[in-house]
Amino acid sequence: MTGTGILMFTRGLEGPSEASRIAAELEAAGMTHLFISEAGNDAMTTAAAMALATRTATIGTGIANIYIRHPYELAMAAAGVDDVSQGRFVLGIGTAHQVTNVAGLGLDMTRAFSRMRDYLQVLNAALAAGRNPNDVRTDRYRITGPRVAWNTGRQIPVLLGAVGDRMLRLAARSADGVILSLATLDQIRRARRLLDVTAEEAGRDPGRIRVYAVVNTCLQPTRTEARSILRRSLTGYFSLPFYERSLRRGGIEVIDGQVPDSAVDRLALAGPPDWTRSHLDEFRAAGVDVPLLAPTWSTPDTGEEYRALAGLSS
Repeated sequence: MTGTGILMFTRGLEGPSEASRIAAELEAAGMTHLFISEAGNDAMTTAAAMALATRTATIGTGIANIYIRHPYELAMAAAGVDDVSQGRFVLGIGTAHQVTNVAGLGLDMTRAFSRMRDYLQVLNAALAAGRNPNDVRTDRYRITGPRVAWNTGRQIPVLLGAVGDRMLRLAARSADGVILSLATLDQIRRARRLLDVTAEEAGRDPGRIRVYAVVNTCLQPTRTEARSILRRSLTGYFSLPFYERSLRRGGIEVIDGQVPDSAVDRLALAGPPDWTRSHLDEFRAAGVDVPLLAPTWSTPDTGEEYRALAGLSS
């Protein structure tokens, strides 16, 4: 599965109805993958609306927060979206961030990796075609009996939002791929190698493990303008512990919430459309199967930004 996609956010959108209208436009413009983030919205509801408004594009979540749903609940929702999309759905899951789960919702994020491992085990069992009744138990979750009624018989691909090595290895062993974010080209190459090696060790075909990567993109007449806007747009991400550690591992130091131009160039695409289009293939060459272009917030009309990004697919 290859192509070019867009990761849609909720900022500036009025709801699933507007997201679905934009999704239809992006599909018509040539985008093959349309993902929706989860930030103050239910990603599954919006994904279902986007699926109903499109015909051919792969619809995905980037990412659904595992802390706010039991894996059985998420499996039921995923089966519903897969049904209305007629088999075009990809389920991206992740642990989200402390600012949401801990500070915002008062949840406990200790041992996040082991929680994801348990969650994935139960989720996979719930999604498995022909397994009825489910009977799987972990330290945190269990399903004993209840089935997913709308299971279409297709094994819905599951992607992990991965930053560290342990999550990458878990994805190679037990998922269908990963969604990388704020990763340099060197980090993408390293992640691809680690996924391949781990999959082989687990007796799985490395070629079936897909790498999606969020590519923050800013289109402006000059690279200087684009870098400046992109740097401001990414400032909030630089303060998140997961990303801060990942950037440090990639040799990028965040100083007072900022990174230099050289770091922006390693993390994102910033420049005129022709330049940006010509450099998008660098991410594919590094091991990305599907780049997910993510807009910056340089204008209040996010719909226009998504439409501009769709032009990069041509």
